[in-house]
Amino acid sequence: MRGKACILVLVGMLISWKSWSQYNSLNNKFTVDQVKGCAGLNIQVTHNVTPACGSGGIFCVIDYGDGRPAQPFVSGDIANYPTAGNFKLKIIYSTTVVDNDSVGVSITANDPPAFEPYSCNGNQVSVKVTESKYAYYIFNYNDATAEVTKPANAATDIHTYAAPPPSTRNVSVRGYNGPGTADNCVSNTLPVTVAATLPAATISQTEVLDASSVKVDFASSPSIQYRFMIATNNATSFQQYKQIYSPAAATLTETIPGIRPDDNYYCFRVDTYNPCGNNVAAVSPIVCSTNFDIAAQNNQNNLTWNTANASGAHPLANFTVVKNSTALTPALAANLRAYSDTDVVCGTSYTYRLESNYPGNVKSLSLPKTVTAFSSDIPAAIENISAVVNPAGTEVQLSWIQDPAYNASEYTILKSDNGVFTPRGTSDQITFTDSEYTTASAACYKIEYIDACNNRSAQSREACPVALTGNVQGNNVITINWTTYNGWAGGTKNYVIEKYDAGGTLLQTIDAGSATTYTDNAQDVDNQVYYYTIYAYPVDGTLAESVSNTLETIKQPNLFYPTGFTPNHDGLNDNFTVYGQFVAKFEMRIFNRWGEMMYTTDDLTGAGWDGTYKGSLMPEATYVFKANITDLLGRTFERSGSFFLIRKK
Repeated sequence: MRGKACILVLVGMLISWKSWSQYNSLNNKFTVDQVKGCAGLNIQVTHNVTPACGSGGIFCVIDYGDGRPAQPFVSGDIANYPTAGNFKLKIIYSTTVVDNDSVGVSITANDPPAFEPYSCNGNQVSVKVTESKYAYYIFNYNDATAEVTKPANAATDIHTYAAPPPSTRNVSVRGYNGPGTADNCVSNTLPVTVAATLPAATISQTEVLDASSVKVDFASSPSIQYRFMIATNNATSFQQYKQIYSPAAATLTETIPGIRPDDNYYCFRVDTYNPCGNNVAAVSPIVCSTNFDIAAQNNQNNLTWNTANASGAHPLANFTVVKNSTALTPALAANLRAYSDTDVVCGTSYTYRLESNYPGNVKSLSLPKTVTAFSSDIPAAIENISAVVNPAGTEVQLSWIQDPAYNASEYTILKSDNGVFTPRGTSDQITFTDSEYTTASAACYKIEYIDACNNRSAQSREACPVALTGNVQGNNVITINWTTYNGWAGGTKNYVIEKYDAGGTLLQTIDAGSATTYTDNAQDVDNQVYYYTIYAYPVDGTLAESVSNTLETIKQPNLFYPTGFTPNHDGLNDNFTVYGQFVAKFEMRIFNRWGEMMYTTDDLTGAGWDGTYKGSLMPEATYVFKANITDLLGRTFERSGSFFLIRKK
């Protein structure tokens, strides 16, 4: 109490000092009303000798001592000092009767003071100056009450506003440097919220940023002084981490470094502090971080965590596991501390984050963690392979279906050689083309693969491409044969023959059922060439068909002729004629038994030989013909035969 009284007496002395002080120059030739103050200080200068400047023939100038040019001076003039510094104010006289004189002037920077106004309970505010540039500070509450002056070492003041006050008031503080100093320093004015009861803060979210820091967001009210509290591995033993001042309503973010959120969990609370009563006025609900871990096991990823289960009236509601940015449902109960995710694929990386959910959509976000799933299970063998041979039978493309439960990283294609399967190549797709295949080789294939966890599957079933062969008989009847296809687990439903002409036009589609041979004895005088392709269709209609090579068949250009003729002009068998199939060009000669040529023609459709030579009918005997023909494909052939000339009366 005695110390407070001394401060009040000192403040009163300061005020009275400011009202009557005058300062003499070095040689008492003039006086000034101020020698110290803030930048912008106005000093009144009064001449003390007779005759004064400007009278009795005395001319004077004033030198401010701050580099400005000297100015004419008359007693009572005002000297203004706009900048900070220590200067010598000098009066220079125009006569030696009066000597020049000076006085020292000290000007400090005119900075508005830094201070913080805090809200308190009971319509009180506490104002704290947060600097010490001035010797004293003057508080003005702008409510018609007297100003309060405090020294720099005790520049805190408490003020009570009349109730009910406006919710926001303005508090002004200016600096003052004590006796002999002008009270001309500029004020700093800040708003302060006046409240009957201080509100509690609200934590909106916590987030573990990395293995050594946590970020906490909370909503603040204006003019509040907060205490940021933290507890390790519990929700009761809190210690003050930091004081926080919130001049305005805002969402504040506090990042706590240098901790170990990957080994511990931390609980956070924000206390609303009442500086007028030096006590905690309200506390926020508690929100805790989560110590979150993850481990991959065979065919599952196991998540474990630890945190405080509840915090008073603001209990933890539940947990949400977020996997690759997608929430897993349903939400997990607040008392759970583990979760196993079995919906994983071997060799695939997954990123998990645990969200702790509190009432009011408040969340605590764990540190995200990534793990790669693995499995030691042997992957299922491939059971369905389709094989498409190119038309020439010099290449085959294999395609297959794999169990989607396994993620293959590489396939190995095995090819048989005399019944022994050896690697032919690899693929990272579900197709493979063997450019070294030939239909004649009768090669077969198997496929195995390595999954993303380096587990090797068993070998697939054997798949032998459909190989098509055939022949054309002398009577131009065509027989085709093909190998069975066994590359599908469900078996082959049927075989379909597609028959094309030489120009590639589809002539016929034949369902051969389960047969592997077909005889084509269709009469067709227009098409000498046929192409056949076999399509094998699986019982499982979702699979692709298998296709054989294309077989080319060429019918022979045969000639047909009678064994004898009777040239008696009875209108029956009077001429020897030859008929051809697939003949484009024809030349024929007929000879008797001695080799004499009796007849020649290049007209296959003509009347033929009438049995005469040089106008005479030839004797009954055996004759021979020889023919050169060119077929529809441009190939040349020789054909010959014998026949009888029969004289019939």
